[in-house]
Amino acid sequence: MTGLGLERLISIVEDHAMLVTALRIIMEAAETKELPKESAIPLLNDSLVNEDVIKTLELVTGKKYEDR
Repeated sequence: MTGLGLERLISIVEDHAMLVTALRIIMEAAETKELPKESAIPLLNDSLVNEDVIKTLELVTGKKYEDR
């Protein structure tokens, strides 16, 4: 495997782990109706997915992050 291929594989594995974490955070927010601190939300390698996670959290809690 080339260095570039290995970097891509690592990126995919990291994103999978962060998506699992984000899903757990979304499920907890849906139960508690509280937004987590933004610093607790995992960052993915795709800014559009990051925004989707934030929007989903806001939708399931009915609240908005102040600086958005």
